[in-house]
Amino acid sequence: EAQAGDIFELHRQGELRLSVYEERPQGGLFGTATGEYFDLAVALNVFEAFFRNHTERVFANPFSDIRFRTCALKWPGGVHRFLPAGIYPNGSSEPGAAWMYYYDRPTEPYTTPPSEEDLQYVCDELPDIKRIAGMRQTLDCVLFQLAPTQGPLRITPREFSEQLVGLLVEQGPAAVAMALDRCRIHGVQVG
Repeated sequence: EAQAGDIFELHRQGELRLSVYEERPQGGLFGTATGEYFDLAVALNVFEAFFRNHTERVFANPFSDIRFRTCALKWPGGVHRFLPAGIYPNGSSEPGAAWMYYYDRPTEPYTTPPSEEDLQYVCDELPDIKRIAGMRQTLDCVLFQLAPTQGPLRITPREFSEQLVGLLVEQGPAAVAMALDRCRIHGVQVG
C-alpha cells in the first residue's frame, strides 16, 4: 500500500507522469488527453452506434478502449465532463480542488510482444520484428484517435502522411505500406 512519502520519492526520481484533463479539451490529434484511465457513462444509443460502426478487428485490438473513448468524447451534441470534488477528512468538499489518481506501474512504453500478425511486415527495410510490433501498436493507437467518429471512416491523404505516418521514425515505403494496411484492417479509407 502506497504512502504519501512513496509518491514524493517517485516524483523526485522522475518516475511519475502527469496527465491533466481540462474541462474544455484543446485541439490537435491528442488535444488534452484524458490520460490512461477514464470513466465514461454513455446512453445505449452511443454504445450501439460504436458497435454498429466498427469492425471485429477494432473490437479485438488492445486499443479498442481508446477508440471507444474517442467516439464517446466526440459524440454529436457534446459530452458532460467533470472532475471529482476534493473531499477532506471531515467530509467537507471543495469543487475543482486538486486530486490525484495514483497507480503503481513502471513508466515504460506500453507494447505487447510481436505476434504472427507482425510477420507479414518483415522485409529488408523493416527487419526487426520487435520494432514492427511497436510500430503496429503506435499506428493502431493513433489511427483510433485520428479517424472520424461519424460518417464514413475516412482520413485525408494529408492526415495519413502527417499525423499517422509522420509520427513514425521509419517513413519509407514499407512503413507507408504498413500504415495503409492498418487502415484497411480497421476499415478506415485514405483519400
